[in-house]
Amino acid sequence: MSVTERIIQQIEKLSAVERKELLKALNEKYFSEEDRKFIVGENYDFWLNEQDNAYDALG
Repeated sequence: MSVTERIIQQIEKLSAVERKELLKALNEKYFSEEDRKFIVGENYDFWLNEQDNAYDALG
């Protein structure tokens, strides 16, 4: 098993809250402010319509 696989296996053992905190810490440590931005391009325009608002209620 690779190091990456072992790390993922350990992360999967964490609770959802712990996982979120870990990913936030890794994001802040290893990614610049610019890397952390998510830019939605025209490929996601399909999601920006009233018919898909039902998916917002699922979260």
